[in-house]
Amino acid sequence: MKTTGTFIGGILLIAGSCIGAGMLALPIMTGLAGFFPSLAMFLLAWGFMTITGLLMVEVNSSFEERVNIGSMAERAFGKTGRYLSWLLYLFLFYSLLVAYISGSGSLSSTYFLTIFSWHIPKWAGALFFTAIFGLLAYQGTRTVDHWNRFFMIGKILTYLGMIFRI
Repeated sequence: MKTTGTFIGGILLIAGSCIGAGMLALPIMTGLAGFFPSLAMFLLAWGFMTITGLLMVEVNSSFEERVNIGSMAERAFGKTGRYLSWLLYLFLFYSLLVAYISGSGSLSSTYFLTIFSWHIPKWAGALFFTAIFGLLAYQGTRTVDHWNRFFMIGKILTYLGMIFRI
């Protein structure tokens, strides 16, 4: 029997993907430029994302069958477009993976230094992070769903704690 995910698990997975490390770092990094330049760039990025999202809905709704980026690119640009879109997706996800492993490796080595007073290099912290979360992903979607719920509850409680100064 095929099991399906839960509705709340899907919501939390999407929310966790939207609130990533880059999203949390944006206000800090753009704050260096000042309020109005940051606001202008955020509005420009929001407009760009809204327009591209609406264009994706428009293109997707013109197909009768279920499609993805690759099949839409193939229909518009042929096999070359399909291969190029897959190559760009692989590059995007590889870049994200490298960024998360690098950032988490630095945090892991800092954690070991702070908690255990162990000096480990950043590459060892990255290896630790990859091993732990790789093992969780290897356990399957149910395990990932439960851990994602745990982390999202932590994010929500931390946010509420910052708002209400608990």
